[in-house]
Amino acid sequence: MIIWTSEQFKKNYPSKINCIENALEKPYMTDDMIHTILDLAGIKTQEFDETRSLINVNFNSKRKRIYHNQDYDSELKI
Repeated sequence: MIIWTSEQFKKNYPSKINCIENALEKPYMTDDMIHTILDLAGIKTQEFDETRSLINVNFNSKRKRIYHNQDYDSELKI
């Protein structure tokens, strides 16, 4: 995933930039994308789950990421 930010965004939201930089090596699947976008935008809804937002300090990196019976956390990655 690529997150682009403007210089103005960087000036206005340095803490979000720090969170983005700290997320570089975290495991992620695109089914969590909406939670990350909501978090970046500062939108809180009943459906928002901070444990699924890549940039949130409460992100659950231990959650199993399985798709079509392939476990992406334990499979050999090439």
